[in-house]
Amino acid sequence: MTNPMIKVMLLLFLVLSIGADEELMKKECSQTGNQNLCLFCLESDPISFQTDRAGFVSITIHCLKSQLDILINDVTSLSKKGEGEAIENVLEDCNVNFSIAELQLNEAKRNLVTLNYEKAFESVKTSVSYLQTCRGNLQKIKFNESPHEFYDDIDIYLNLSSVAKTLILIKVMLLSFLVLSIRADEELMKKECSQTGNQNLCLFCLATDPTSNQTDLAGFVNITINCLEAQLDILINDVTSLSTKGVGEAIENVLEDCNGDFSIAKIELYLAKGNLVARNYENASGLVKTSVSNLQTCRGNLQKIKFNESSHVYDDIDIYVDLSPVAKTLIDRLH
Repeated sequence: MTNPMIKVMLLLFLVLSIGADEELMKKECSQTGNQNLCLFCLESDPISFQTDRAGFVSITIHCLKSQLDILINDVTSLSKKGEGEAIENVLEDCNVNFSIAELQLNEAKRNLVTLNYEKAFESVKTSVSYLQTCRGNLQKIKFNESPHEFYDDIDIYLNLSSVAKTLILIKVMLLSFLVLSIRADEELMKKECSQTGNQNLCLFCLATDPTSNQTDLAGFVNITINCLEAQLDILINDVTSLSTKGVGEAIENVLEDCNGDFSIAKIELYLAKGNLVARNYENASGLVKTSVSNLQTCRGNLQKIKFNESSHVYDDIDIYVDLSPVAKTLIDRLH
């Protein structure tokens, strides 16, 4: 079984960071211009000591969302003080601005899952403008009822957004380095990945295996199956960690069912490998496709009980769902 701690190598493709520890956190935060705030945010999530650079970015996005919740609570409290119609109208506009900023953060998270870091960066940057609009409007009416709380909370968001943007840029630079490290003579890798519908995800998966530039299409298929197996290990680890948090019997039962779903998916990938050896490519492709349904069953059951304890499970399922068509397309090209 592949160690879940090498998620960074197998699915998020930062070969340079093998397992994150406190030193990696300090190193990354030292580059953000606000090391203390960066570390404070990362240390607020217990998984930060077991994740990678991609995980750091996700955690900072979560911190930004939490800071928006604080600002929404600030506005709600201030609105109840009866400060007059003019101030209440501006505070209402601020709430709208915060809601739009939250949508931008949701978009950033989606772009992180699909490895579109440039768009994620822009979404975080755009979210800041809505908070600046709120502050500007309040300052126009000379609102000073609670400057040390409300304005300071906006400043925290602005400073934290700079941390998030810097961490995203670090990802972009490292991923660009990884792409450039694929030598020009590796045309086959690029050609095959261009057919999958998700070239970046395909290339980064293949690049994690040092033999990828010396193998053929059949080898590419085996590497992507290995990536899928590694992602299942990550999901099993996610669910196991959540089950230890005392989330209640109903949720624990669904998480236990999810573990069963992931185990069945692993069996299907094992069978897919056997069919690849036997050159029964149609069956192998079908087994990869079927494995996805098990993860979708888990996600559907979690959504039915409105489980929102951790976005990591949903994000990690999305990675598997995005990677499986890559494997399936490569298998189909073996026919």
